[in-house]
Formats: sequence, C-alpha cells, structure tokens
Amino acid sequence: MGQDQTKQQIEKGLRLYQSNQTDKALHVWTKVLEKTSDPGGKFRVLGCLITAHSEMGKYKDMLKYALEQIDTAREMEDPDYLTEGYLNLARSNEKLCDFQKTVSYCKTCLNMQGTTVSLQLNGQVCLSMGNAFLGLSVFQKALESYEKALRYAHNNDDKMLECRVCCSLGNIYVQLKDYEKALFFPCKAAELVNDYGKGWSLKYRAMSQYHMSVAYRKLERLPDAMECCEESMKIALQHGDRPLQALCLLNFADIHRCRRDVDKAFPRYESALAIMTEIGNRLGQAHVYLGVAKCWLLQKELDKALDSLQRAQELADGMGNKLCTLKVHCLNEGIYRSQGKQAELREQVVKFLQCVEELELYCGMCGEAIGDRDQKLQALPCSHIFHLKCLQTNGTKGCPKCFKSSMKPGFNDEEPICLVCQTSKQHKVHECCPVEEAAQQKRSEISATLESLKKKLKILNKTKNQWEETKTYIQTQAYQNETMIKHEFEKLHNFLREEESIRLRILKQEQEIKTQVMCDKLENIQDQIKSLSSTISDVEMALRTKDLPFLQDYKHMKKRFKCNIKEPECIRDILINSAKHLGLLKFGIWKKMANVVQYVPITMDPNTAQSNLKFSEELTCVQYNAKQLLPDNPERCTNSVCVLGATGFKSGKHSWTVEVSRGKDWYIGVAQESIKRKNAAFLNPTEGFWVIGLCNGDSFWAQTAPRTKLVLKKKPERITVELDCDKGKVAFINADDLTTIHTFKNRFTERMFPYFSPGLCEEGKNSIPLTICPLSIIVDVEENHIQQRYKNNTAEPPERGLSQRRV
Repeated sequence: MGQDQTKQQIEKGLRLYQSNQTDKALHVWTKVLEKTSDPGGKFRVLGCLITAHSEMGKYKDMLKYALEQIDTAREMEDPDYLTEGYLNLARSNEKLCDFQKTVSYCKTCLNMQGTTVSLQLNGQVCLSMGNAFLGLSVFQKALESYEKALRYAHNNDDKMLECRVCCSLGNIYVQLKDYEKALFFPCKAAELVNDYGKGWSLKYRAMSQYHMSVAYRKLERLPDAMECCEESMKIALQHGDRPLQALCLLNFADIHRCRRDVDKAFPRYESALAIMTEIGNRLGQAHVYLGVAKCWLLQKELDKALDSLQRAQELADGMGNKLCTLKVHCLNEGIYRSQGKQAELREQVVKFLQCVEELELYCGMCGEAIGDRDQKLQALPCSHIFHLKCLQTNGTKGCPKCFKSSMKPGFNDEEPICLVCQTSKQHKVHECCPVEEAAQQKRSEISATLESLKKKLKILNKTKNQWEETKTYIQTQAYQNETMIKHEFEKLHNFLREEESIRLRILKQEQEIKTQVMCDKLENIQDQIKSLSSTISDVEMALRTKDLPFLQDYKHMKKRFKCNIKEPECIRDILINSAKHLGLLKFGIWKKMANVVQYVPITMDPNTAQSNLKFSEELTCVQYNAKQLLPDNPERCTNSVCVLGATGFKSGKHSWTVEVSRGKDWYIGVAQESIKRKNAAFLNPTEGFWVIGLCNGDSFWAQTAPRTKLVLKKKPERITVELDCDKGKVAFINADDLTTIHTFKNRFTERMFPYFSPGLCEEGKNSIPLTICPLSIIVDVEENHIQQRYKNNTAEPPERGLSQRRV
C-alpha cells in the first residue's frame, strides 16, 4: 500500500471514528498497519490506534501500539516523530498509573531538539508530566508543569490544551481542598468549550462537567453535582468512553455516600471497580476502596473498613501515591482510636505524620496543615503553596519559602543616620528611607535568614531521624541474618545427625549379625567338645580293663572310639569392618553433602535493592512484592525496580545463568558501579547498563541507544550472561541450545556488577521471580589430590585434572 492510498484509508478511518463507528474504524486502521509500506503513514495510523484505545480504556493495547510507534520513529530518525512517539509512550504509562516512567519519557520529550512542530507538543508533554507528578503527590512540581503547559497553550493559542490543563488544575485543588479554585478551573474549561468548542469532540464537555461535579460534591452542593455527573455520563455512554464511565460511577457512589445512602453507593462502587480493574486504572481503584471503607464506617463495620483500606494502601504504595496513603493512615487512625488499640494507633499516627512531612502539606508561614476545608490557597510563581490569608497579612515580597523576590537592592550603607547626616556630602549619593520602613524591610530579611536556619535545622533533624532508622534497621538486619545462619546450620546439623544415625544403625546391624554367627558356631563346637570328652573317658576306662576282655572287645572299641569330628574351620570376615565404617568417614559424608547444598557463582545484594523487591533465603531469587520500609542508603537503587549483584568484577571472565522462563517483563545483564541510583536513568551503555529484556511477554530487546529488537527462534527459559572484563564484552547465551542472543562490546573502566530487574505485580499477584541457576557439584579423586569442580547443568563436563572451576 503506497503513501496516497495509506493517507486515504487513514482519513476513511477517522470519518468512521468521528461518527461513532469505532469497530469499523479500528478494522480499517489495522488493515492499513498490516499493508502499508510508508513509514510516515504507519506512524500516523499507529497514532490513531493509540488515541482510539486510550478513549476505549484499553491501555495495555495503547502501550503496545505506542512501543511500536516509537520503533517506527527510531527507524525514521526524525526528532519530530520521536517527540510525538515518546509523548504517546508517556501517556500510555500515565493511564496505567506508572507515573515514574511517565515523568522519564516526558523529560526525554523535552530534551529532544526538534523543529517547531515538535515544540508545539511541549505543552501536552508538560500536561502529562503534571498529571504524573500529581499521581505521585508531588504538588509543587505538578503545579510547575501545569503552569508551563498553560504558557505553551497561550503562546500557541491552543484552546483545547488550555481546557485540559484547567481540568487538571481543578483536580489538584480538589486534592488540596481549596474547593473554590477546584470549581473555578473546570468552569473555565466549560467556558472554553462553549466559546471555541463547536468543532471539538464532546469528550471535552464531558471532562469539564465531570470535574465540576466533583467540585460541587466537595462543596456539598449535591444536586448540582448529580446534574453535572449525569451529563458527563450521558456523553461517555454515547461515545463508549469506558474510563470516564468508571469515573462517573465512582462520583455517583461518592454522592450517594455523602447522602448516607450506602445501599445505592455500594453497587456503583462495585461497577466502577470492575471497569477500573479491567482497564488498569490503579489510582481509581484506590479511590474506590477508600469510598467503600467510608461506607463501611458509616455502617460501623470496622473490620470490613480495615480490609478495604488495606487494599487501598497496597495500590497506593504500588503507584507511589503518597496522598492516598495519607488518607488511609488517617482513616486507620480513627478506627484504631475507636477500638482502643493503642499500639496500632501509635503506628498509624507516626506513619501519618511521616506522610505529612514527605508531602510538605503545611503552610511555610503559619505552619498549619494545608488542605483543611474552607481555607483558600495561593500558588506563587515559584509554585510554592501558602494560605492566602498568610500571604496577605505577611507583608513581605517574594516567596517566604524559597526567598525568590522581585525586589532590587538599594545602594546604601545599611546604617541608621540622623537628619543632619542625611544632608552631608558623605551620604548625599545614598538612598535613604524612614526608620520604620527600613526596620520593616530589614526585619523581613532577618526573618528570611531565620527561615533558612529553620529549614537547615529541619534537614538536620530529618537526617538524624533517618540515621536512627538506619541504626534500628541494622539491628533488625543483624537479627534476621543471625536467624538465617542458625537456620542453615540447623539444617546441616540435622543432616549430620541423620547421617550419624544411619551409620550407627548399619554398624549395629553388622554387630548383631556377626555376633549371632559366633553364637551359633560356639554352640556347635561346645556340643563337639562334650561328645569328644565323653569318648575320651570311655577310651580311658577301656584301657584300664584286663587283657583278655580288652582283646575280646577290641574290634568293637576301635569302631566305637573312631573320631569323626573335623578340625574347626577358620572364620573369615567375622570381625567388624572398621575400614568400611571409619575409613574416609569425613570424606564420604562431605561427598554425600554435595547432594543437599547448592552453589551459585554470584548472589544478589539486598542493600542495593529497590524497596519493593523480595529475596529468597540464600539471595539467589528476586521478585516484585509489597513495598518495605528500608533506609535510603547510598548503595540502594530507589528510582528503578532493580538489584545489583553482591560481587563486582574488574578483570577476568565471569558467567552466571538466570532462569527467566515464566517472566513477562524483565531485564538482566551488567551495570557499572557509578550508575545513577537515586535519579531516573535510561537502560543503555551510555548510562552504564549493558542489558537485554523482555517486554509484555513477547518482544525481546537489547537496550542499546536506541534499543534493538531481538528476533529469536525460540523463547529462552534460561539465559547465561558471560562477562569478559578484559576484552570489554558481554554476551547473552540461550543456556538450552547455546545459541548467542546478543553481544555488547565496549571498554569497561569500572567494576561491573550483575543487574537484575523483575517485572511488576500483575492483577494483585506477585511478579514472576528471576532466579540464579545453581551449578552442579562434582567431587573427583585423582591420586592423592582431591579436586572439587563446578559445572553448569547444561554444559559439557570439564577435562579431568583442571584445578580451576568453570563458571
């Protein structure tokens, strides 16, 4: 299919889509995607499919097409296409509530050096970044991004973007509980729709009505909230907008809950949860569970409320949404307070205060919490947020938090002078002002210094608390390690005790058998001795008779006294076989122990692991799990779900095998010691990573710059990573058929560490683990030299006589 025909079919699909014939439009676009030979047309049709699947709520398909689009853009090597591709990739991750990835892709977009076309997309990029920061509860950065998006919208006269930004601003002020602003911005969006939206999609009107409904509900204007939500729901049903339908159902449920009509609220929560689970909206699911928990509280069902709050917290922790976590702790606190559970209450209070401090949800001037009802807020140009009343009564110019100010310094000696000195030549060129004005200004400056000192004190106290937590964690770690060491040694003790019992039992059996043999032979020889002794007595008596009777009875005596008893045989192998029981006893037990122990060439270092990762007892297996409270030590990777190996290599050859058979998303390879561990980084050699990975269970990639898709005949179950530090080579080999999957070549100047990144949780289940495969242990005896060698289960055995181990 050529360029012109591709363009015609895309336009045909757009007309069908705009007339609500979505299935036919998707069919047309899919055919174009299969047949077109035009890269530009392929890129555009992928954009159409991304938009359609976004509005249908099929976010995983949206992500699939976005990944395909970015590959197409890389092939075209056009910065404009790359910018749009990364933007769609960011939007896909935003919809799936993977906010950290969204921020990373948005930053990539903003760093692109494109033409005017791509620069016009920067407003949408800033909007998506703001939504991601809001999903992470980073309010200042979210406001900064929204401000930038508004500037781009005004500069480009983009009313549609301005409408979307206003809706997002309404959302952030709902979360900050400034409900007047929360209503103002969606009303502004509705005005833009009325004034400029004749040719726009009805989704803009539905979106503004939904956000107005939420604000009305917060202001307790429930009839207005219901009216706006019904209009939004009507449009969502007409256009098959599943995500918006779910949000409206959630809002309907919240409205009924505000009316204390839980019988109507519960079914709507259930319907909203079903759709949000289907489309992957984890943030919406968390809000549903919070609403359900509040309903259970209305019915005094505290255990059921706690169960819903637990689910909400798991979702919030998985996304990194701190505000949702804060709400969970607040509700838990009330429940435990009513139950009189002091230990649980104290724990929730501490966690609540920690969340407040992390979110900085307090006014930097009065110190009171931000987000109380009926308190108006004001965001300054630097995006710091304060109570409006505090700013009005403060009298200082500029931000009291970051001290950014528009004031220019005067040229004076900053010394008080009298009226006579003011007119002298010495001060003639200086600017002077009344004492009261100067005192007020200087007090403001000293106050700013005081705030700076307080801020430093706060940092020091925070660091002290972190170090105290680290000290406590060290004690916990030591206890856990001590427990594991004792547990492992207990296994070995049990093995030795069992082996001792078996060998003593065998010895006892041999003793009993040979003792019985000797008893039987002794009994037999005793009978022979008795018989022979009787015969000897008869012979002696016969010899004492007279000659004639003796001779008369001679023939008879000769036959009677003839001895038929044979000489006793020599009993062989009757002694205990001490050589069997004691010979090489330790060696035999050690050799048998090889069957109950495992050897792996490397282990993982939990001190470098992201806080969601869980390990096996011997640190050879890792998987994504519930978030743990861990210290933020310098070695820990906090901005990426990964862990490094415990041993780094700077020279020589090293290899290890990783089982990846059941995983759908993973990355393995090596990383240099100086990688970014606290900030976002791209997995490519430029950033210090030499890794390959699997995405969505079906596409393998080598993380080059740009990344390379790998075409494999067979999906590997185990992959061997071979690192040659001296030659600067990292090879990935299918351990089953020994075929090479991919090879990196570079020059390594630092220590290289094994790198592991398992996939995230899927549908509430733990992720598939990555496991380092053990090597089989072979014990050979050659002459007087005992040699222990290791080999991979799939490799050929090494030659006899080699002293080194093959890994």
